[in-house]
Amino acid sequence: MLAFRFDEKTKEYLGTQEAQINPLEGGYLLPANCTFLNVPSYGKETIPVFENDYWTVKTDKRGQLQVKLDDITFSKVDYIGNAKEGYQFITNEIFENYLADTDRYKVINGVFTDIINTPEYEEIKRQKEAERVANLRCTKRVFVMMLEKLGFDYFEQIKPLIESNRQAQLEWDLCVELERKNALLDIMAAQMGVTSEQLDNLFKAANGEITEEEFLGGK
Repeated sequence: MLAFRFDEKTKEYLGTQEAQINPLEGGYLLPANCTFLNVPSYGKETIPVFENDYWTVKTDKRGQLQVKLDDITFSKVDYIGNAKEGYQFITNEIFENYLADTDRYKVINGVFTDIINTPEYEEIKRQKEAERVANLRCTKRVFVMMLEKLGFDYFEQIKPLIESNRQAQLEWDLCVELERKNALLDIMAAQMGVTSEQLDNLFKAANGEITEEEFLGGK
């Protein structure tokens, strides 16, 4: 007769073994950590567990990943059953997507949610890109040379414009590099008819993020 074995600690189903006949009383001897109660059918990522003298089919995600919702940290599942309170089971694909782009997932109403196709995600990326570009730098020489490529003459247009504004003159004379986020650059650009997007592209080109042809193509 078959006996159904379960783990002493986790009570999970381990397999079957043949029960031995009781030579004194007849019937069969029940081995330790076994039951004669038949195991119910179960599928992928589930496991029968013998508790309170009967089998219960429970979720089994051990070895897979879970996310802690309050601080978005990850760990491997090491228990049988549904996700613990404050945790959510996730796939390896979701984990890899998160590592590639941490803005892609947020906890919304207690659920770790992919927001990639939402306006909120687009706004987050727009703001982060704007902040990143604002911190780009280039030398004064490169800045002038790029403006000249746009058709502006340093001696006839750029230098006189700088010298006409004391604050601009001070910053130009005293700085080693120019930062894109310097508000004076936008003021100067506006007076020259250079758009904010062109200024962004100037700094991107100066830092090798776009080609000179791409920069000039957007003028």
